[in-house]
Amino acid sequence: MTETPATYTPAAPPKDAVRDDEKTAYQKVIDRQRAYNYPEFVKKFPHRSVRQGMPGDTLQPYFAALLNSPLVAAGMSDLGVVYRTRGEFAGGMAHADREWCDMVVCQDLGMNWVLYVHALDAAAVGVRPAAILALVQGDEAQLTADEKLRADFIRAVIRGTMTRELYTALESRTSQRAAVEIAAFSGHLLKTIRLQQAFGIPDIPRADLVEFLEAIAAGTITPPDPKERVPVAAPHG
Repeated sequence: MTETPATYTPAAPPKDAVRDDEKTAYQKVIDRQRAYNYPEFVKKFPHRSVRQGMPGDTLQPYFAALLNSPLVAAGMSDLGVVYRTRGEFAGGMAHADREWCDMVVCQDLGMNWVLYVHALDAAAVGVRPAAILALVQGDEAQLTADEKLRADFIRAVIRGTMTRELYTALESRTSQRAAVEIAAFSGHLLKTIRLQQAFGIPDIPRADLVEFLEAIAAGTITPPDPKERVPVAAPHG
């Protein structure tokens, strides 16, 4: 499979084309994306195909598209920070829960490149690389009971198939707050992935994803510092 660049993904408008009342939001999104240090992060990716969705040296095509409406882009970016920082506090969604959501939602919705770029972060915060590989290969017998429960819960959120039994099972295993945050983040990812697909963000070959996951599971690619892309939680209230 050859790389196929996006043909209709909306480009970000130049700053001088942005309304004055939206310039602050526009710049905030750009500054935050730069702060995640993606140029260094993408050096760990051996497949060139993934650079279409995560180029590293330029703004992600997804946020470039959203910047056509800077307040929407900033709102999505701000909410992303909220979710990324929940694991910094006890009692709610742990970082591993958040990254497992990424793995499950991307697999279910068929978005290989996002799963690919989150796999290292997932491993860094404690998600088993072998579990990610088993999920992608459809071998869920290899998941632990806890991993399977969480995967079933996440899928029930995005498919609209939640039951009382499943919800309370996860709530009992975690906490009332954690169940709410995991459900909310699963819904956030559903929106995010469907928007990327709507904007024509190009995906990567499944073979590249599997090869990368196998390398992580084998320990030949080292996960980053688990705090590397966890922003500082802003105070609220």
